Amino acid sequence: ELQNYTGDTVFPSYSIQTAAHMFDATVLLGLAACKAASMESNISSFDGLGFFDAMINTSFRGATGQVTIDPSTGTRASSTSLYKMTNWITKPINETHVALQQFDTDAFIDGEWT
Repeated sequence: ELQNYTGDTVFPSYSIQTAAHMFDATVLLGLAACKAASMESNISSFDGLGFFDAMINTSFRGATGQVTIDPSTGTRASSTSLYKMTNWITKPINETHVALQQFDTDAFIDGEWT
């Protein structure tokens, strides 16, 4: 699918997959904050380390599937998400406009690039 580039945007609007991942990240942060706050007797003692510990121990079923954090990296466990490499190729339309075409080159599924 070709999208027009007008200079106002760098890439076409976010995909549904991107929005779903952003939603899950937001939910993760909220759940971790609630968990960290509930472990403290005084909300003012809530700190970054407590929040991080709560985050790496939070798991839930989100819009993109099961969300689990790898405690050794602090990032989403690769076994719970699909990652893909995408190239954007420009194609001139006229003197002032180009179209962007998305090419998915590789995907990371269950710990392996395919």
